[in-house]
Amino acid sequence: MRLRGRVVAITGGASGLGAALAVGAHDRGAAAVAVLDLDTEGARSVAQRVGGLGVTADVADPDSFGHALRTVGDALGPVDVFIANAGVMRRSTVHAPDAEWDLAWRVHVLSVAWAAQELTRTGRPVHLGVTASTAAVAPNPKSAVYSVTKHAQLALAEWLGAAYRGRGLSVTCFCPGGIRTPMLAAMAADDPYTRAARAEADPPEVAAAAFLDGIESDRALATTKPRTREEIALRGADYEAWLHRAAGRFADSPSPLEN
Repeated sequence: MRLRGRVVAITGGASGLGAALAVGAHDRGAAAVAVLDLDTEGARSVAQRVGGLGVTADVADPDSFGHALRTVGDALGPVDVFIANAGVMRRSTVHAPDAEWDLAWRVHVLSVAWAAQELTRTGRPVHLGVTASTAAVAPNPKSAVYSVTKHAQLALAEWLGAAYRGRGLSVTCFCPGGIRTPMLAAMAADDPYTRAARAEADPPEVAAAAFLDGIESDRALATTKPRTREEIALRGADYEAWLHRAAGRFADSPSPLEN
């Protein structure tokens, strides 16, 4: 779906990739851009840069998220392109507290389901963009919670893309490599493995352009790294080899398998 003349809403839009997506959508001629984030001041600041609307939204809370969506609709009219970009990440293993699993599940999976529920009510053509990660197709050795919930997020995007194909809702799932965001910087501060990943990470503007290109081309999958598609191909062709390669990343990233 071309962005020119469209109403675009972006969660997690106060910084990093979300802010770059807001600027990119504006530069591509979006009629209006809504920036949703738990960080109210950050959302308003980015919205001011693009002449848009900043809205407080906790995507993990259905009441807060629903209120934010109604606020956007009342102010800007029906959303044409909704980008579910909010994310949470910290180092974790399978021993992470239940509350951590629950928060990531809500932010990465349930918020996308809630958005899809709203977007499909009207029957209007609408495009849903979902920010997943390479961790959705190749486990990240530093975070079990992030990898598992991003994998589930990709699965939901796939289900929506198949179920609503030709019925008004189109879906682009974005599985980028590392992006130079505050979230990655925080993890890299005291971890050599993540620092190395950050060294080859893309600037937010580069990642945003790849994502927006995918949306405008109606592609089901967009990414910044060829190896993402290679991981998908290897998994389908030789699952044992794919899992062996994934295990190698864990071996190269010394860390205890308990919290």
